Amino acid sequence: MKPKRSSSGGQPASRLVPKKVRPRGGRPRKGDDDLITASILAVAGELFAANGLAATSLDLVASTSGVARDTIYRRYSSKEELFKAVAENARQQILAGIDFGPVPAGDTLEALRSISFQLLTAHVDPVIVATRRIMMTEAMKRSDMFSTIAGDPLRERLVELVAEAQD
Repeated sequence: MKPKRSSSGGQPASRLVPKKVRPRGGRPRKGDDDLITASILAVAGELFAANGLAATSLDLVASTSGVARDTIYRRYSSKEELFKAVAENARQQILAGIDFGPVPAGDTLEALRSISFQLLTAHVDPVIVATRRIMMTEAMKRSDMFSTIAGDPLRERLVELVAEAQD
């Protein structure tokens, strides 16, 4: 049986109507892992910032980011682990925006000014402000929550620059 022809251009009618795109279902493809993780972290960061840690559920993160709850649990064992990942992601964003390059001789004070400005600029982002606020409140309640977050290269660099400026 031949497909019916439309009155426009001789194309079969089925080719004139775009196919409905539907979710693939099942596990995400391996190549999509980084994109999915980045999306989960971005959505979770926004939700934690808007609602706080206690009021943000993994179900809400899953439905808002368009992934299954199992997809989140394969990456993070709990809401606290997800929040730690959001906090680490925020920290990496801050560090990525700061120039840690070598300082020309005699420009140490200018380097301190520059890093300070970059740091202040990074900390006006609403999600980062909210993430830091939640980190501080949660750290007061549970001192073990952020004990695994890596050292602070920014603090180390600032200490180096201050020592250079004092010489």
